[in-house]
Amino acid sequence: MSSPIPPRGIYAPAVAFFKEDETLDLDSIRTHLTRLAKGSVAGLVIQGTNGEAMHLSHDERSQVIQLAKSVLKEHGRPDTVVIAGTGAQSTRETIQLCNEASEAGADFALVLSPSYFGKN
Repeated sequence: MSSPIPPRGIYAPAVAFFKEDETLDLDSIRTHLTRLAKGSVAGLVIQGTNGEAMHLSHDERSQVIQLAKSVLKEHGRPDTVVIAGTGAQSTRETIQLCNEASEAGADFALVLSPSYFGKN
């Protein structure tokens, strides 16, 4: 992606689904991503503020991003933007998550500032 900002359009949240044992349900995720890819959205938001990101390991986060890029490519949408949620409670982990998301194929990062600790 060469643009410093995502192009205009509709960005759909891509929810991560889990099995009863709390592992990723990759088949359900693939089905959801396929539906979104066929919906002609401008992009996908992976691990946004739906709440599932905090329950994923770093490897699982990367795995979901890679799956999204793969599904988009399979459906003739390889240039569809993927924005990955990478906010964490520390700057160090946020930077690590940004780097890992980029390596997994995300085009942009969605970073929310830490929210748990307030000003003293």
